Formats: sequence, structure tokens, C-alpha cells
Amino acid sequence: MEFFKWLTFYQTGNEEIDNQHKKLISLINEMYEAISQNKNFSTSKKILMELVDYTDYHFTEEEELFIKYKYPAAEGHLLQHKNFVDKIWEFKNSIEKEDKLVNMSIFTFLRDWLHNHIVKSDKEYVKYFKKMKLEGF
Repeated sequence: MEFFKWLTFYQTGNEEIDNQHKKLISLINEMYEAISQNKNFSTSKKILMELVDYTDYHFTEEEELFIKYKYPAAEGHLLQHKNFVDKIWEFKNSIEKEDKLVNMSIFTFLRDWLHNHIVKSDKEYVKYFKKMKLEGF
């Protein structure tokens, strides 16, 4: 059973961004499965590092769009990205210490943060890009 399900409600209208969001959700589900099945911590850590790396890739893609098209709310959006990455590193450090209670709290945070970020923040820049009539939005 999936912990976090992709819903059409999350679609931004940009295929590349939607695919990146789907990948993030898939990694969250993969990590949830690893921890809920009591797989070793090296497996959880490996998936978390993949999530960190992919998140960095996704955020960089968004941030390049913000710069290129002068998105006016970029500063606040970038701060959200930074706070998310900081929290992920906290989780990584907890996994390294084998703190099982913190491990399970990862999922609520990841799901809630990503849900809110897509639905609120990402859809705001999508509105801006649509208003600018950018291709792909």
C-alpha cells in the first residue's frame, strides 16, 4: 500500500514538473516501505540520500525557471526549499543514529510538506507562468 498517492489534484500542467513531483512521491513511498518492513538502516539511508539528491535536482530546475522568468515570489519559495533540505538533513542524521521514532516522523513531514508545497507554492508560480504564456504551462 502506498503511503503517499499521486492525485491529479497535484498536476501543475507542466509535464516535466509533474513527473519530478511523481518521482519525489515515489521515493517517499520507497523509503516508507523500507522502514515499515524493518529493512536495515543502510537501505533507508540510501533511499533518503537519493531523495536528497533528487530534491536538489528538482529545486534547481524550479529555481532556474524563477531566475529566467523573473518570478516575483522567488525569494519566499527558495526559503521553503532551503527549510525542506535542512529538515531532510536532520532526518538523515537521525537515521545514522538509528533513531526509529524519528524515522517514522519523516513520512508525515514529507507527505504534508510536499502536498502543501505543490498545492500552494508551486501552483502559484504555475499561475504566474501561465499568465506570462510560457510554453509548457
